[in-house]
Amino acid sequence: LTKSIRAGLLDRHAGAADKPPFAEIGPNRMTVYASLGNVPTKITYSVNSNRELIEQWYPGVSSSNPYWTFSATPRTTVIARKIPTTAGALFTYYDYNGALLTNQTSTSTTDLAQVRSVKIALTVDVDPARAGGPVTVSSTVVLPNLGIAKR
Repeated sequence: LTKSIRAGLLDRHAGAADKPPFAEIGPNRMTVYASLGNVPTKITYSVNSNRELIEQWYPGVSSSNPYWTFSATPRTTVIARKIPTTAGALFTYYDYNGALLTNQTSTSTTDLAQVRSVKIALTVDVDPARAGGPVTVSSTVVLPNLGIAKR
């Protein structure tokens, strides 16, 4: 998750302004354009009804360079299972100043362009029958490809 977000990049379009690195944001769903190989990739992370974290990779179509289009068929992987229904937001979004974005769920280009960092808080409950309780791993990721990494 952190690698994909850190690799976020602007989505270029012919004759139009570049689109933000995110196509959608939400507490338990996010789509990001990332540079993780020879061609950009569109990646969607979401928590499904089975309480699994799903990753869907849509690779860029090589012939569309430099104004990328993406495959309609994703490579789908289950990243985590047993996410408790009581878990908080998987994703929280912040602006350049580190302030919480007002709209945490959006597909608006105006809202998406404000995202400069994302807090990921992944909670899983390995074996609820053992009463050990859920475990949360948390990290905040800045998008350095936007030229805003603070040193």
